[in-house]
Amino acid sequence: MKKDGKTKKDPVLRLLLLSLPLVILLGGATIVRDVVVNQSIRGIDDRVIRETFIGGPRIEQVLWDILNDTEYNSEHILHTAQHLNSRVDTSDFRTPSILHVLYKYPDRLRAEDREILKRALLDYRYWIKDPGEDSMVFWSENHQILGAVAEHLAGQLYPDEIFTNTGKTGAWHRDRGAERIAIWLEQRWTYGFVEWYSNTYYKEDIAPLAALISFTENEELRRRASIIMDLLFYDIATQSYNGSFISSSGRAYEHDRKSDAGSDFEVFLEILFDFDADEAQPEMGPHMLLAYLDGENYELPPIFESIIKDPETRIIRASNGLNVSELAGEGLVGHEDPQIMMQWAMESFTNPEIIHNSVTFIHEYGLLRNSDLNAFKDVNIGLLRSMKLLPFVSRVLNPQQNGVSIQRANAYTYRTPEYMMYSAQEYHPGDYGDQQHVFGITLDADLMIFHTHPAVPPGAGGVNGNSPKYWVGYGHIPHTAQDQNVNLSIYRLPRRKGIMEKALLEYTHAWFPFKKFDEAIVDGNIAAGRRGDSYVAIIASGELRYRSERLENLILAGKESWWITEAGSAGSDGTFDGFLGRIRAQADDISYDRGTLSYPVRGGDGGPRLLELAYQSGFSVDGQPVDTSYPRFDSVYLQAERKPDELAIAPDGM
Repeated sequence: MKKDGKTKKDPVLRLLLLSLPLVILLGGATIVRDVVVNQSIRGIDDRVIRETFIGGPRIEQVLWDILNDTEYNSEHILHTAQHLNSRVDTSDFRTPSILHVLYKYPDRLRAEDREILKRALLDYRYWIKDPGEDSMVFWSENHQILGAVAEHLAGQLYPDEIFTNTGKTGAWHRDRGAERIAIWLEQRWTYGFVEWYSNTYYKEDIAPLAALISFTENEELRRRASIIMDLLFYDIATQSYNGSFISSSGRAYEHDRKSDAGSDFEVFLEILFDFDADEAQPEMGPHMLLAYLDGENYELPPIFESIIKDPETRIIRASNGLNVSELAGEGLVGHEDPQIMMQWAMESFTNPEIIHNSVTFIHEYGLLRNSDLNAFKDVNIGLLRSMKLLPFVSRVLNPQQNGVSIQRANAYTYRTPEYMMYSAQEYHPGDYGDQQHVFGITLDADLMIFHTHPAVPPGAGGVNGNSPKYWVGYGHIPHTAQDQNVNLSIYRLPRRKGIMEKALLEYTHAWFPFKKFDEAIVDGNIAAGRRGDSYVAIIASGELRYRSERLENLILAGKESWWITEAGSAGSDGTFDGFLGRIRAQADDISYDRGTLSYPVRGGDGGPRLLELAYQSGFSVDGQPVDTSYPRFDSVYLQAERKPDELAIAPDGM
């Protein structure tokens, strides 16, 4: 509209323009206020208190003494109760044994000791939405089932008592715990285990499931928990080699990658399956797995002994978990228990797809005092939440914490009588890593081989506490793919360190303990070794050198590098010299051009074939693309699509 030759401004537009400075001023003031308030919130550092309970007196020793008909020490009871009362991370690890003793052996406890344990259970905090400020971890897959089972069984044991943290009765807690147990069991059935094949954390699943199966009065929960226990043991049986349960994994620590000799799991499997009939069976000792070994109502199906001792060469494929990008489509982004349980079981906090959900949940339940969540105070800004700008912030900053997320693993395992090679096929190449273990070989309980890009220099602290580190997890994950006895892996490190990345080391390295082989060589870009009738060779993109005289840590310099790993055996190659000669001949014909690695295999365990891996573009065998997106289960023992309606484990072909 014009008047006297001039444009007349719309009154609404004029009002908006006049209001803009006020909006900016108020928005800025709100941001400043939020920043000031947030920065005053200190995380509760419970590390010192937690360390006082590591290796100290505990309830597992009491259970062990009872089982061996010896007098127990009440100090173990008191110390265990103090552990729960401290509300530190891992205090819930004690709950399966506490409940086992209280349910099965109450008359073996002194009255005052029973009361001490009862009081600790009544005062405990069982779920992240409950009142309390502490640094307990409620969200990871194992902690979820530990907390839910503890709440359910404690409430069932004391149904009329008031649980002081919530002011609710035991019956209320019994039922609420049952609800979360049902969610957890359903998600494991539907999607598999997020912490897939974890030598460390499967123990923390088995113990509470055993307590639940032994003592719940809810028959439906017992039935469903028994099914999930079966699936746990299916994983263990298919991913073990001669009693060593180390495979690709969602969460693995340094010792879980390098050796299984003398581990808790090796002892546990020897007790269950008696691999060495000539040796005396070991004892578990005071351990949370006593809840399983002394448990009731669950009988290990005989099929698992047949699987774990299967003498045939097998290819075992499986899909475990979800990608972050799949959560919304599954209705699993939100604040309801099923949503937050699946998202945070994946340790997914900062990824663009879910950071808004994380921050709003943390804000709603006042969780910034938790030391693991305290860093979110930097982005817990009302304006960012209300305008949903957090995904944009995550994409721009791309924090290294995005790699903490444990995403869908398409696991491929090649198990033979001489060795086991395993990979998480094409697992998010180039992304940051945390505790994932995407490739390795087991030759014996004390001899594992793998490579990685270290996230920090040797001896440095982990990016997120205890991970990723020099041998734990990855700075950047390789593009890795396997066909039978051969794995191809390409590392392409970024040109410069990320904005929030702790370090960017310009080399990759392999665990290749020279002295543990019967014979071995490291020559130029080839390393090879023999243990008995089992052979392994590594061909690298450049010269390999040991970092020190310990002869364990092979260094490969360069921001762009590749590793080819092939396993073999006396049965296929005859002598070790014959195997090595074939490897050298194949190495001469390797090509690497613009991110595509080609490797001609001319014999050996898997037979002649041409393998090609194109970085972030795909994997092929003899020119045929390989689909590495697997069904839920795909092996001679069990086949099922993702999100199965039913499962039948059968020894077909055995």
